[in-house]
Amino acid sequence: MWDFIVDQLLPILIIVIFSIALFIRVLKQKQRMCRTIHWRKHRKMTIQLLSISFVYLIILLPYAIVYIIRLSGLKNAFSNEFYAYTVFFSYFILLLFPFVCALSLPESLIKLKNFFQLKQQQQTKPTNQPIFTVITPDT
Repeated sequence: MWDFIVDQLLPILIIVIFSIALFIRVLKQKQRMCRTIHWRKHRKMTIQLLSISFVYLIILLPYAIVYIIRLSGLKNAFSNEFYAYTVFFSYFILLLFPFVCALSLPESLIKLKNFFQLKQQQQTKPTNQPIFTVITPDT
């Protein structure tokens, strides 16, 4: 029970609460300084915040819900099978987190886009020129 609360439930709550608090702090600070909010300037922060929170919630929240259901005593075949999948997928957060952070940066998306466009431009295309020429002797 302690392991579940500290390792699973607490990170979900901390990520959600502090992500919302950071977002609200930025909005209030802009409002306090009597400036309009230019979302283009805050796009990077918003994308990072939402993508990291989304990954944690999508992967850990089902595990937490199923675990609480199992602790309450409502065990059936569906919850047992779903629990096995959620435990398995909960380990993917460590693998997905660097990719989510890298893809949330606009600079990396531009580099990735340029890389794939460069690959497409390097493809050779057939030409209609003859492969060999016939040489006749001059006599």
